[in-house]
Parts: sequence; structure tokens; C-alpha cells
Amino acid sequence: MATLSRQQKYGLIFLVGWLANLFLCCLVAFVLVRALFAVAEPDHWVLVSFWTHICLFLGFSIAFLLFLLFNNYTAVIFATVFTVCQILCVLITSLTIIADDDSNPSIGFSKDPILWIKSRHWLPILFSVIFIPLFAAQIFLINRYAAHLGISGGSKRNTAAYSSAPTGQSGEEQLNIVQQQQHHHEQLQHHDNLHD
Repeated sequence: MATLSRQQKYGLIFLVGWLANLFLCCLVAFVLVRALFAVAEPDHWVLVSFWTHICLFLGFSIAFLLFLLFNNYTAVIFATVFTVCQILCVLITSLTIIADDDSNPSIGFSKDPILWIKSRHWLPILFSVIFIPLFAAQIFLINRYAAHLGISGGSKRNTAAYSSAPTGQSGEEQLNIVQQQQHHHEQLQHHDNLHD
């Protein structure tokens, strides 16, 4: 059986995470559409929250695609920000649904999908328990993969090695220190690649 390279492993993990995120977005969209066509008019805060989640998913998908295509640091930042916002959106929506006193266990899903969910507190708790760790793992993996690719936000002159050099050293001495540290970093990456 062939072993996967590090990039293939990250790609597979990203695909699984994105598909799970897509599944959540589709469920939210399904409930949103059903709520708009239901007999009872849904609360406006629920509509705003659900639309926000869909927009955040689309923003994350675009930023993540740009990151994968161009290895762009700005795209990493945006993908991370969109994921953090998704965590907050799921958390706030779940807590608000649980805290809402409006409940009717006998109501049917087709009549009022939002009230049906509000009457079953375990649903938002289950979604939070599943998807908040998934989003947190996405943030960790995106940042780790970006670090593996060597993507950073600063130029080489903004590195810790350059800025931590004593001020009494000449520019040539500082450049030598930076080059030595870069060479050491490349050796470590080569060593890591051999073990993968």
C-alpha cells in the first residue's frame, strides 16, 4: 500500500474538513429555506444568524481556495478569520437557541422548523460539540500547513534573527547571521521531509 506524502495528507484532511463544513452549511441552508416557506414567520435573529453562517462558509471557501492555489499569506489570514467567525456564529446561535424560552415539543418541523429546533435543545448542543472542534482543528491545520510551506507575513528583514542581532554589529555580520539561520532552517526542513 502506497504511503501518502505530507502534502497529500494535508489535502485529504482539508477535504474532509471542508466537506464537513459544507454539510453543516447545507443543513443550515435547508432549515433556512424551510423556515422561509413555513407557516410561522421565523425570528429575524435566526435568519440573520443562518445567513451569516452561509456567508462565512462562502468567504472561508474562497479564502481557502486562494490559499491552496497561490500559497498567499493574506489568504491564510482570511481563512483563519472566517473560521474564527464561524466558531463564534455557531456558538452564539446555539446558546441563543438554547436560552430562548419559546418551546413547543408537539410542533412539526414543516410547520415551524426554528421552533422545532428550539424545542430540542440537544440539537444545537450536538452541532456545537461536533463543529466547534472541527473549526478549531481547521485553524490549527491551516496555520501548520502554511508554516510548513514557509509562508509568513513579513520580509526577511523582519525576522526574529535579523531584529535580534545586536545593534553594534555591521550589516554584513547581521546578514551572515541571517544566512546561517536560514541554512539551519533549510536543514531542519530537509530532515523533516526525510522522516515523512
